[in-house]
Amino acid sequence: MNFLTYRFKRIFKHSLINLVIFSSAILFANNAFAEAKITPFTELSPEIQEVLSPFADSWEQIEPRRQQMLIRFSQDADPEMRQRIKRHASHWKSLPIKERKKVRKAMRKFDKLPAHKREKLRKRWRDMPAEKRRKIHGAFDTFEQLPEERRREIREKVRNMSPEERREFLKEIAQQSTQSTTEAGEEKSQP
Repeated sequence: MNFLTYRFKRIFKHSLINLVIFSSAILFANNAFAEAKITPFTELSPEIQEVLSPFADSWEQIEPRRQQMLIRFSQDADPEMRQRIKRHASHWKSLPIKERKKVRKAMRKFDKLPAHKREKLRKRWRDMPAEKRRKIHGAFDTFEQLPEERRREIREKVRNMSPEERREFLKEIAQQSTQSTTEAGEEKSQP
């Protein structure tokens, strides 16, 4: 097993931070638009402008191929996914510069992987059971909703953990998330 394969397996198994990196890599790492042209934000449809509104003020600085990928991804998304895109974009904008640099570095690393390995990772995500993907999205969305100080605290805690401690920590978070979901469902069902 080569080093990158080993690292990516660890990334996908062991950390909330890396979940952010993986999600960002899927969202932003697509080479299909290498020859794309700049699209003015004002020329986008109102629906797409709404989804991509967190990028409105910096739209002109985004690489054309990334613009096209964001547009296509937003167009193809159902309403729930569009809301998720908007939340994730807002989260991206709120990340400290240091964290963005880490994510960009991981994205460049992902982009440099051979096409077959990138596709294998994407396929692994697509082939994941829908329920497991929903749980991951839910955990990420819950993490995004936390105050910045709490997110920073969690990131630091996770960075300082051994792989075994991370696994246990992620299990705890998954259990808390499941309990929160169950409790919310019970509250809705009570008159």
